[in-house]
Amino acid sequence: MAFIKGVTEEVHRRKLLELQSQVFTSLAGYTTIQDVADMLCNKVEKLVPNSIAALLLVTSHGGISILSAKNLPGSKAKQLAGLVLTPSDMEDLRKHPHHAYAVVWQHKQSHEPSTDLHDCWASAICNGTGELLGIFVLFSCNKDKITDWPQKIVTGCIPSCASIIEHERTRYRISQYNNIDPLTGLLNRSALTTRLKQMAAQTGQAPFAILMLDVDLLQDVNNVMGYNSGDILLQTVARRIASLCRAQHLVARLGSDDFVVVMPGADRTKSCKLAHDLNCIAREPIEVKGRDLVASLSIGISLYPDDGTEIEEILGASEIAMRQAKKQARGGFRFLAKTVTAMYVSALLLGPRSGKPCTKKSFIWCTSLRSAH
Repeated sequence: MAFIKGVTEEVHRRKLLELQSQVFTSLAGYTTIQDVADMLCNKVEKLVPNSIAALLLVTSHGGISILSAKNLPGSKAKQLAGLVLTPSDMEDLRKHPHHAYAVVWQHKQSHEPSTDLHDCWASAICNGTGELLGIFVLFSCNKDKITDWPQKIVTGCIPSCASIIEHERTRYRISQYNNIDPLTGLLNRSALTTRLKQMAAQTGQAPFAILMLDVDLLQDVNNVMGYNSGDILLQTVARRIASLCRAQHLVARLGSDDFVVVMPGADRTKSCKLAHDLNCIAREPIEVKGRDLVASLSIGISLYPDDGTEIEEILGASEIAMRQAKKQARGGFRFLAKTVTAMYVSALLLGPRSGKPCTKKSFIWCTSLRSAH
């Protein structure tokens, strides 16, 4: 009997190593995290007949969500997703991973629907630093109690489960990094455009205002005090804009000295008030290398859908208005009249056909329009 047991355990050990290799190979390719998690659970269910595997995620606040559990009864899935771990629960799981059994296996109450689940094996999932990532659980559909080897399989799958969850987190961080301006921590142009298109695509989308902000005299600061000083100026202005707008508005840096604030549900009056407040906070002195700098913002405002329904169109309108404000008086703001927009679009489309050479003025406006795309 000891020989048979040894052979069986060796077979399971080899299969677990093969499964781990498959997981790592899939993570290295283009397979989605969901598919890798589903593959892991499916393979484990084949290793342990009449079982249902589930890979659960645990948030830093103790909330539980299901990454994979395709065969789990809906009532049990709902019960697990509703669990919230206390700080003491999470600390206990970090120290004693097998205590996960007590978390996920709660005996059925009289009001709960009947399921074919009769027992389970479970283990907490932690990374190399001891952070709790999730729980891997294998439910048994056998009425009779069997040996403890399924628990060994669950334990053997923990490194693979940790790799899946960590890989997902890494992908998320990379995705976030690709959407963030590295200097200011705000959204970048690509992320802003994506968000705006999502907003415009919503049925019954409420109006919103786009305020394009240009930090006046940034190039002078760069030339006189150095680019590092210019970066400090930009970072300080960005923090002040984000602090004023907080979570109610989208805030992004388009590049160089240009920022954008998107104000949901705004009209001309509300956007004027925001533009005024933005310039007030920008004018507060900023200390850079022992000197007090006073910044100002030239702001152009466009409204959705009044100034267009295409994102590039309304971004272009706000940029033209911003350049008009900058030309007229630094530190001010203005809207762009539709007649002005039509004039420049007409010049852009019809000017070359007339055979007339581009003037310096027309070239500047053409460049302005193209940079909004």
